[in-house]
Amino acid sequence: MKVLQEEHPTLLSFRKAIASHLSSILQKPSEALLPLVQQNTGHHRKTSHSLFYVVIKRLGNTARTGEERDLDEDTRQKCLHLSSETQGYIARVRTTKDMLLFDPVPLRLIQLTIKSIVDKNVGIDPERTLTTMGGSEGVVAVTSKSVKQPGKRSRSADQIVIVNGSTIQLDENAYCALRRTVLTGFIARTLGASYEGRIKVIMGHSRDGMQSNIIGLCRGLDLVDSSESLSASDYERCMTAVKRVVQDNKGIQMYIKDDACYVDLTCRQLGKSKVFSSVSADGSFMDGPTLIVQTMMSFVYHFSVYEECDRYIWLVPDSRRQFAEQVLYLARIIFSDDATDNKEEGQERKEVSENKRKSRKTRPWAESIEVVYFGAATGPDIWSTNSELSRGLTGVVEYTNQRMKAVVSRNRGNPGRGTDYGGGGGGGGGGGDIGNGMDDEGDEEPVLDEVELSRMATLLSMSALAVACVGCKRIRKLTVDTTRVLEGKGNSGVFLQYVHSRLCGIERKSKTRLNPEADLSLVQLYPEALNLCIVLAEWHDTLGMIDESMDPYMLVPYLFHLATEIGQANHVLRVKDMERAVAEARWLLFWAAKQVLEQGLRLLGIEFVERM
Repeated sequence: MKVLQEEHPTLLSFRKAIASHLSSILQKPSEALLPLVQQNTGHHRKTSHSLFYVVIKRLGNTARTGEERDLDEDTRQKCLHLSSETQGYIARVRTTKDMLLFDPVPLRLIQLTIKSIVDKNVGIDPERTLTTMGGSEGVVAVTSKSVKQPGKRSRSADQIVIVNGSTIQLDENAYCALRRTVLTGFIARTLGASYEGRIKVIMGHSRDGMQSNIIGLCRGLDLVDSSESLSASDYERCMTAVKRVVQDNKGIQMYIKDDACYVDLTCRQLGKSKVFSSVSADGSFMDGPTLIVQTMMSFVYHFSVYEECDRYIWLVPDSRRQFAEQVLYLARIIFSDDATDNKEEGQERKEVSENKRKSRKTRPWAESIEVVYFGAATGPDIWSTNSELSRGLTGVVEYTNQRMKAVVSRNRGNPGRGTDYGGGGGGGGGGGDIGNGMDDEGDEEPVLDEVELSRMATLLSMSALAVACVGCKRIRKLTVDTTRVLEGKGNSGVFLQYVHSRLCGIERKSKTRLNPEADLSLVQLYPEALNLCIVLAEWHDTLGMIDESMDPYMLVPYLFHLATEIGQANHVLRVKDMERAVAEARWLLFWAAKQVLEQGLRLLGIEFVERM
């Protein structure tokens, strides 16, 4: 088959290969079978057996529409028996989640998925093949070199990214400020892997000036002190450039009204905007720069300090879209010639800066700014008379901490029930009760002292708020209900922490240690193991989508799905008190799930809880 010779197989070429394979057995043209293959190889098909078997059976029955009975066993076995050429093709394309779903051998799916996670987190020799992870005969050797890591791009060492999430509106409510802060941190951490950590973050306040109860939202971020500004001489020079362009540029229609200076940008469909609050009648004197000019001055400062800035991401509420467009339009006109470098004649330029400027493609800094819009957030309880909620962002965080501490205190001394999770039978789905029957329970845990209890309450409340703030697509408006956030049921940040603590409990109480060479064939017969691996196989695809969209909404549903599958698997795959080989195989599966869950929580800036 010619399709098998493609160097870069795709899902379409995979479907063509399957259609050609079935065509030779069912005596049907491959062109006629291709639409049936496409219909039956969709996403997220789950079953207790290999998805490939189900697809073949469905295709076979559909292809023989003239017969009411199922295919005879002999024909079905022929459909399931792939040639070595087809098997080799599937092995090559099995680098994405789509291909993993249709592997005819469930063990291969489990092995490749776990191997990819082990190699990334433990540093196992990348040349080691799948045959060393389970010992199953006939498993096609696939090295990790064939697996491309989405979201990874080569960056030069001197490139810097600035993520600016500072407030631009005085009437911003507490929940909007909270969402902006969480989104800023998420975007910075997402880009951190691609840019090797050279990410500068602006949040409107330095780390030293940040309240202790909200500093957790900025875990691992390199914060830039936004209180610093241009020197007096540079500020005056740039301000002169602004005034000159406002007065003389014909593309900006300046007019004076009520002793203030305005620019009319309606010809650009950007409305009108005040740029100076105090101006003389003839326009020769201008003072009192408004927010739109102050914002441009802050951009000038950032690009002068970080001359190697390769990317500048500016988070703006969607309600202030016109403001952002006005700022960037004026900046492109006023600083089109890189006004930050137009120093007075006779003043020497720094040789290092000049070399950097010559060694890379230059463009006006205003064109390097990417605007990321997000929907405003509010809450039904934000306008209440509660003294904590009335204190803005720090008040919301403190209020949530107090409420969560009360919940944890009420359940202190009842291990595994610290936030009302794990109290009933439940099956582990949708964030329900998943505690009963899990093998990390049964042994008594030490009762939390006051210090540890307070720390746990803080981590749980921050987790709940962080997840709640990305509960819908970034561009959509969001309503945050504090009561719903703190509930001990359903999908929430607390539920994710609970599942993570259960995995830590398995490791702690079973005393089983990671063995990358564990025989994974010991778990391949469990549907729960296969379903969990299917979710794990989606992780790199999810990272790739996040890297492109910078929207955490793609991450949160994935984490909830993963946590639910972990709970389902933990009901069946007991680790504690099992034989060593069985325990190591099962723990290897849970360990891989724990690594992915922790990576997702890190992107949200959530610190882990190990006991609940």
